[in-house]
Amino acid sequence: MTSASDPEAASDSKLDKHQGHCLCGAIRYEVRARIQAVTHCHCLMCQRAHGAAFVSWGAVRQRDFHIVEGRDQLRQYASSPGVLRSFCGRCGSPLCWQRTEGEFADWLSFTLASLGTAFVPHKQRHAHLDSAPGWCPAAGA
Repeated sequence: MTSASDPEAASDSKLDKHQGHCLCGAIRYEVRARIQAVTHCHCLMCQRAHGAAFVSWGAVRQRDFHIVEGRDQLRQYASSPGVLRSFCGRCGSPLCWQRTEGEFADWLSFTLASLGTAFVPHKQRHAHLDSAPGWCPAAGA
């Protein structure tokens, strides 16, 4: 994640730009790139972190995700080895996760439900359906 004043954060104006925020609005962010790897994840870690049957993620390179307000409210939790989850310290809204090592360590996945701008994915997928709870309609997909 970069701050709004980061000189490395220059973005190509032809790319998509989206804004989003946590539930209370204390943390606001911008995505300055095309959102990729749209995934509805049903893994147990996502279920427990969000209190839901699945969470919908979009991915961008970390350099394209910018906290524009409320960086001081951002909290992080190492949910498993090599994985860091970020959330609002005021309202608790989960915002993103990222690998801290290995392949894709320069990417970040953020919650699509926290977007405040319209977004229609070009393609999307469901992951870890084997972990989906029986009461979730996607479990029978």
